[in-house]
Amino acid sequence: MLIVDQAEAQLMILRAKKKHEKIVLDTQEKSYWRTFLQPKEEDTRPIVRSEERKPNIKLIEKQRDFMRQYVEKPRNKTSKGCENLLQFCDRYVAYDPVLTPPAPSNPWISDDVTFWTLNEASTERTKLTELRVRRWGHGITELLADQVGVEEFKEFLKTQYNAENLEFLVGVKKLRNLPSAQIKRQGEQLFSEFLSSDARCEINIDAKTRTLVRQSLDEKPSRSSFDPAVDHIVNLMKKDAYPRFLRSQRYKELIENAYIPHATKKGLFTFASDSDASDAGDEDSAVDG
Repeated sequence: MLIVDQAEAQLMILRAKKKHEKIVLDTQEKSYWRTFLQPKEEDTRPIVRSEERKPNIKLIEKQRDFMRQYVEKPRNKTSKGCENLLQFCDRYVAYDPVLTPPAPSNPWISDDVTFWTLNEASTERTKLTELRVRRWGHGITELLADQVGVEEFKEFLKTQYNAENLEFLVGVKKLRNLPSAQIKRQGEQLFSEFLSSDARCEINIDAKTRTLVRQSLDEKPSRSSFDPAVDHIVNLMKKDAYPRFLRSQRYKELIENAYIPHATKKGLFTFASDSDASDAGDEDSAVDG
């Protein structure tokens, strides 16, 4: 009964309102729903008209454009994605300290820091591990992320008379680690040294990329001002210099002469392996006895 009484009261209030007030309320409600129910992006699906209305040329052209976009849109098969994921896991499983115990020992559960020493940035050329050198071949980003790999790559590019591109990438990396007050001055030095028309070590970039970098430095210098040039140079090196480095005799010699540490503790729970070893020693002594 309470709900019925409230409904009747609301109905009496609505009837008492004037006609123009009803029109205003109705318009406000329609405007609200049109605003908040409108999709964020334009719907590119073909509009389905009623059978009574004949399709016009504009509608047919819109449907044609939609179908063309639908056909030309690149798609990846799920099977291909799963295959790429499996390949990635197989490639990096040797670098996961949880799945593959580090050699010669796990520094997280032992006092031996040899693993850190072998993988530090200042490692000598004769102390490079095989896993570390082979990781450079997994992609140019892996090579550029390793300081020793960058030095080896730089020495190779010097023999090819093409080291200015890598020197530019190293300079941009240093720029990104500078305080904000020094970015403008260092950015101008990088531009005059590598990107200007009379640069001492001019890199191979197009005029459009040079203009984008120049505009960014003039308007608002930042750590990302050289990103267009960096992307351009990395793509060039990925297609040319990096594959030649992997095929070079220098890289092959690094793999052949790489240091292979022998694991001293194979399992995560070392007490199990120690007890097994002691049991095996007792059995050997019993057999000898």
